[in-house]
Amino acid sequence: MRLLITLLLCILFSFAINHSMAQNKNFDKIIYHYTDATVPPPQHINYIISINIKEGNIVISDYNTVLLNQKFKIEKDLFNNLEKNSPYLEQPKQLDKGVGGAYYSLQLFSKNKEIYSFLGQPSTKINQKTQEFITMIKSSVPNLERLLLKARAIEKNKIK
Repeated sequence: MRLLITLLLCILFSFAINHSMAQNKNFDKIIYHYTDATVPPPQHINYIISINIKEGNIVISDYNTVLLNQKFKIEKDLFNNLEKNSPYLEQPKQLDKGVGGAYYSLQLFSKNKEIYSFLGQPSTKINQKTQEFITMIKSSVPNLERLLLKARAIEKNKIK
């Protein structure tokens, strides 16, 4: 009997976890932030991509100086795909309290209220759907890699 009750509780617990992961996240804004690490410029670059249903914006900076700030169009299909995949985003975890290092954060907002937040490091193991979600965000920025190279060149020239 105890075994049956324990088994039933395990099944219910598993269902509760899966159900909480599959809840729909209705949002109207996404913010993805990436920072290289705590190293001196020009190696240090961070960027923030913000997206709503109509447009996106990328701000690339070093510690305190905005190097590039660019708006771009968002296709409605892309935003719809992001919404469709949002129920499967990784559940927030506690990060190791390391010093320095690269990290990223992902936040979803509904009417300016944060409804989801995830903080990770490149070594953080995340599920495939979360990785795809982040890839969709980054690929929405036209020529992201070229913009990052341009920002590094601006920073390098600023230091000279």
